[in-house]
Amino acid sequence: MTKIGITIPAIVDQECADAVVKGIASNIVEKNYDFEFVIFLNIDNYCRKGCSGTPQSISEKYKELENGKNCIVKVFHHSPALGLTRSSKFLFERFMEEGCEFLLFLDDDCVIINPIPFLEFIHLAKNGDTIHLAFAYDDRSVESPFITNNVYFDGENTRVFYNNRVFCTENGTIFCRGMVKRILKQCNFNPMHNPEDEIGKTKAYMDSPVYTVARKINGNATVVPGVRFWPLPKENHFIVDAIRYYRKVGWNK
Repeated sequence: MTKIGITIPAIVDQECADAVVKGIASNIVEKNYDFEFVIFLNIDNYCRKGCSGTPQSISEKYKELENGKNCIVKVFHHSPALGLTRSSKFLFERFMEEGCEFLLFLDDDCVIINPIPFLEFIHLAKNGDTIHLAFAYDDRSVESPFITNNVYFDGENTRVFYNNRVFCTENGTIFCRGMVKRILKQCNFNPMHNPEDEIGKTKAYMDSPVYTVARKINGNATVVPGVRFWPLPKENHFIVDAIRYYRKVGWNK
């Protein structure tokens, strides 16, 4: 059975943990019993103003994903906090120790809103190509302005599109094991920069095409070139960042 590692660098934020765990359970774990999932969760002991929870409560929430069938959760704690970039590196290293074939990176404040049928498209990442699950904020798609309407692969429930250039949005990105190994070898993981900026500068990443996976609705997914915010409609996305980014507190404060 193919094993997929899901790396999640987290801070103490109960609202986010509750929503993220619910989305992973219903749209990843329970929809993909042909796969084994290992969730690598690092909890930095840091809580922003206006947020709630403790490292223990976040750990307990994610542990609810362990179902005795196809999902285990490995939790790590850091105090003082590693920060997002060093936490990402730490989790990549833990992934390499486990023997998983693929890595899916998820932010701790982004919710899986639609079922992800990995069996349809995961093979596209085997040779080191980068697969990106369509990701949006509540008011715009992150796929803009990169996604094109040129189809790379067509599945029963998904359509995979070419992008007009290589870009790095770490959340929702799928790497094969070999790509993670090359990134760890080449990436500086400078804690003063975002991890996606650091990863995006590596030769391994720059030499890899990036394909976006969209969800089909009634058998179709279409990109409309020139539409600024939603070239791909919201319902065709798999991941939405609609919690921390839009708060009046708890975001960069």
